Amino acid sequence: MPLYARLWVKFFILSAFTLAFGVYSINYSVDPFGERAWLVEKRYKPIVYERSEKYNTIFYKNGIEKFDCLILGSSRVMTISPAQTPEISSCYNFGVHVANNAEKLFLLQSWLKYKTPKRLFLGLEYYNFHQGKNPLDLKTGRFKKGSEGNYFSLNTLKMSYKAFKNRLQETPQTFFNPDGSINYFKRDQEIEAGEFNLTSSYFAQQATNTIRLNFIDSPFIYETKAMQPLHKIKALCVKNGIILYPFLTPIQDELYQQLQVQPAILKVQSQIKKDLLALFPNLYDFSADHRLSRAAEQFYDPWHYRSSLATQMIKSMLLPNRE
Repeated sequence: MPLYARLWVKFFILSAFTLAFGVYSINYSVDPFGERAWLVEKRYKPIVYERSEKYNTIFYKNGIEKFDCLILGSSRVMTISPAQTPEISSCYNFGVHVANNAEKLFLLQSWLKYKTPKRLFLGLEYYNFHQGKNPLDLKTGRFKKGSEGNYFSLNTLKMSYKAFKNRLQETPQTFFNPDGSINYFKRDQEIEAGEFNLTSSYFAQQATNTIRLNFIDSPFIYETKAMQPLHKIKALCVKNGIILYPFLTPIQDELYQQLQVQPAILKVQSQIKKDLLALFPNLYDFSADHRLSRAAEQFYDPWHYRSSLATQMIKSMLLPNRE
């Protein structure tokens, strides 16, 4: 090989190595998908792989040793904050967006491979039984892969850039607390500053859109097979002596009121609730509990409530007459 060719090869190899090392160093230091806070704190990092982020934290990083209690559900349980609620301070919130009943069963089974939780708070919602929303879909790879990212990847570098930019501009993102609960940092700031839209007209429009998108455009048909994972969850709790607290998550008042004039939807919900009560006689229905506030100040949108309401829910379930 001619000398100039050898020089070009060496230059190419050295450049590739330098580039790879540089990309790796930046991504490792920023750690856009992880907890490392050398350059960027957690609150500036966007959530990308929430299922595997939580799964890896608990099962691969030995985080499970800190907890003896478990919260399962969709994004509608994520604001339940063990750190802010002494009664459940040893709980881990394993809520993930649109979690179905099959995923909840998978997570409980995974937890039991390592230790037995003393208590399980099981968040339920009528959406979990919607035939048109793949209520039995379970892809375990979504939990077991992805959260660390590839430190040599240019896509990870883009996320590092975004996280670092958020840090420089002091723009906090939505992030998970160490107990697994979600922190809507920016939204909470806006609410406290009076900059968040809490008008009834805003929530009414959101409620209308929610009903149309979830239950009208895709007609609400009860998938009875979606009840099967719940039977297995209950059986595991009985077998392992786990105290089970099943509950239907709350909804904001505008959504509640609009649902009352949707007889087709109410009919399906009524049958689902009947079957849930047959399985869980101690079911707590926060979606219909008027003792808890449905005021706009307690919600981010018609389905997602703030941690202050979540704390009220937990205290209600733990009243002596509900043990």
